[in-house]
Amino acid sequence: MDYAFLAEYAKVESNKLTVVGASYTYLFTDELPAVHLLTVAGRIRVPQDYGPVPVSVQLTPPNAEYSITVDTELQEAVDMHPYDGRVGLTVDGSPRRSPVFV
Repeated sequence: MDYAFLAEYAKVESNKLTVVGASYTYLFTDELPAVHLLTVAGRIRVPQDYGPVPVSVQLTPPNAEYSITVDTELQEAVDMHPYDGRVGLTVDGSPRRSPVFV
């Protein structure tokens, strides 16, 4: 994993990552329950002859009262340009974008 962050919006197009409202580390609300839409975005470098890449993202609050886990698998991207025998897969969580209840 080269990098990953939480964002309000992220989109991958032609293996380029566009991100808005990125890299925050906490949420605050005046009332509960609350809904917050978030996306996990980043880049993973894999060998250029890779197969499917399993990815798991787990969100857990400091008190570990609950945990939200999303598992997915990255498939081969189109028009990849290898460097150092690897390719960089950009990732956005938008296909699984869903509200987080806090």
